[in-house]
Amino acid sequence: MMGTNQNGKRFYQVKVKGLDVTSLKELGRLMGPLHRQAFRKVYEKILDLAAAEVFTEAVVSLAQYYDQPLRCFTFGDFQMVPTIEEFEEILGCPLGGRKPYLFSGFLPSLSKIAVVVGDSSRELDRMKQTRNDVVGLPRKYLEGKARDMASQEKWGPFADILALLIFGVVLFPNVDGLVDLAAIDAFLAYHHSKESPVVAILADLFDTFDRRCEKNSARIVCCLPALCVWLVSHLFQQDTRHPCPLQSYRSCAEKGRVDWDQHLAGIGGSAINWFPRWKEGKEGVLFSCGDYPNVPLIGTRGCINYNPALAIRQLGYPMRGAPTEESLSPFLVRDLGAQSLKVIQRVHKAWRSPLRKDKELRGIRNGVIGGYHGWLRVHTRGLDWLSKLKVIDEENFEAPEEDEEVRALKLELGKARLAKEKFKSAATHIRKECTELQEENAATARALEQETKRARKEEYGREKFRGALWGSNNELKLRREERDRSRVHGMILKEELVACARSKRSLAQHLEATEQSMLAIIGQYKEELNQSMAHEQKLVEDFAQVYAEKEARGRVIDALHQEATMWMDRFALTLNGSQDLPRLLAKAKAMAEVCTAPEEIHGLINYCQHMIDLMAHIIRNR
Repeated sequence: MMGTNQNGKRFYQVKVKGLDVTSLKELGRLMGPLHRQAFRKVYEKILDLAAAEVFTEAVVSLAQYYDQPLRCFTFGDFQMVPTIEEFEEILGCPLGGRKPYLFSGFLPSLSKIAVVVGDSSRELDRMKQTRNDVVGLPRKYLEGKARDMASQEKWGPFADILALLIFGVVLFPNVDGLVDLAAIDAFLAYHHSKESPVVAILADLFDTFDRRCEKNSARIVCCLPALCVWLVSHLFQQDTRHPCPLQSYRSCAEKGRVDWDQHLAGIGGSAINWFPRWKEGKEGVLFSCGDYPNVPLIGTRGCINYNPALAIRQLGYPMRGAPTEESLSPFLVRDLGAQSLKVIQRVHKAWRSPLRKDKELRGIRNGVIGGYHGWLRVHTRGLDWLSKLKVIDEENFEAPEEDEEVRALKLELGKARLAKEKFKSAATHIRKECTELQEENAATARALEQETKRARKEEYGREKFRGALWGSNNELKLRREERDRSRVHGMILKEELVACARSKRSLAQHLEATEQSMLAIIGQYKEELNQSMAHEQKLVEDFAQVYAEKEARGRVIDALHQEATMWMDRFALTLNGSQDLPRLLAKAKAMAEVCTAPEEIHGLINYCQHMIDLMAHIIRNR
């Protein structure tokens, strides 16, 4: 993509890396309202920012106006600068009492990442990839881990992995399909210490525009949603003044219909919405840090400065005259690594003493006072690209507002003119004195020449001493680097030791709970065993009683059997001794039939016959 001028021609070729956030939106929809609210409480507005629509055409057109030496966007009669204060509101991550995230020059250890991702360091080392000299983890792998956590309803780890993905894809994009370890380092700093990523995001933004100025084939790779929200909030006036920049961005209908090239080419400073409502109530400007005249930024790809002196109007203060050259001093370091540790340490030290300004910048309105426009005219005459993009209308050039401060300055100017006349008369007298001093200077110069020769000899000795110091300094630098690496390794080991101690405590608690449970089970089994033994003793006693009764009954049965056998033997002897009884009974029966005996006689005879037959049968079966 490229940007155009008023005649429809584009000047710079610009490539913008778009953001594929479809899968991130799908992951966000897996959370219910309560979980989404909990996510916002921990990670602020980054989920809403990831869902914001990005207009790459707007970024392409904006890139045409990037003023590399001043680290701002110059539009002819006005300039705009993305500021820390504005990006704090857009991301919902105000610095306040927080520590800003500043890249240390070292990538995070896989053991730290493994705690958040919920996987082993060995697995992360296997999944780690390197593309275009960028080391990171595959995006699909992290999205798969997030879905696993959602399916198990582990919403805390799910939120952490989703936030890590947003850091790597939206806030700190780099290589497609890969989450940069530098972006993961920024996430871990926020996750563990609540370090604000705003400084690093802004650093990457300025760095990517700066690289494109040096190399036309370089792509714009930065947090595009935040840049679009910032741009739209200043370019369009809205009837409803929203207190949140993302709400204001979503409700702005013009952003989707405007021709960005034509709009930026024709817009003037008077049409800019310098101070949206969402900035109201915010006081103070971060003006410089430490011994830097402006603000040094450290991102994931380098160090670069930005100039708050050019952004005063955007923060609610009047622009008082032209900025000083010192306040615009450039600062740039590319490709952070071990060779840049000294610079990184210097920037870290500078951020320990930030300078904020408020009262000294206040005025009646946030307009322009003094010679800012004159300075800007001179500056824009040297920008060949601006004249091809934008025609500056001198008649519509935003005029300075004259107020009480301007009138006071005019009075001071009159007094200065009177003082000037006095200085002219004094200058004549000084010229005479200057002639005398010149003669004295000639004599002094001769003496100085002699002194210089002597100093040169001393300087030669000092140079040799400096060489020795330089060698010692290099050796000391190597020792410091080793110390820093050892310190980082020690911190990693300390964290792993804390994790082991935490695991040990958890196992001890689990073991104690298991022991208590086993003691309770053993007690229960002892009680049941005692009951079983008592029941068994009772059964033994009952069995002994039954057995005794059985033995007694057996003895009775044996006695009865012996007595029956005795009687049967007696009966058998009697029956065997009376062999004539059947014959006599047959004879009696015959006589009874002949003599017609009564029925009772016949019954008696039959009964006797029956008894004889029964006894004979018993005797046979003995």
